[in-house]
Amino acid sequence: MDTKINKEKEINKAIIEWMKTKNYKNSFEIFTEECCLQISDATSGNQLEKKWGTIIQMQKKLNEQEAYIKQLKEDLEKASFGGTTNNLVKNSNENMVKMIFSISTLIKFN
Repeated sequence: MDTKINKEKEINKAIIEWMKTKNYKNSFEIFTEECCLQISDATSGNQLEKKWGTIIQMQKKLNEQEAYIKQLKEDLEKASFGGTTNNLVKNSNENMVKMIFSISTLIKFN
């Protein structure tokens, strides 16, 4: 539970810092008060925008990988090898699910 609270606090600090740099004075003051944080708690280095940029990059890579897997599956189905194609597609699907799950866990904020 402590880890979840720490993560939330770090996110709130990043939001405070972002609001401060964007000069959203009213929102900054209200959010700081509601989060029970001090103005001095704002982080430095524009973490919120960096994290968001990373998420966008990872989502783009995920989409590219999904398109690549789809193309491979189509190519595999076209190159039918008798009865073995269905097993190859099944194994490919299982591997794809594992890969997508592992990539998706990297981009979550939990």
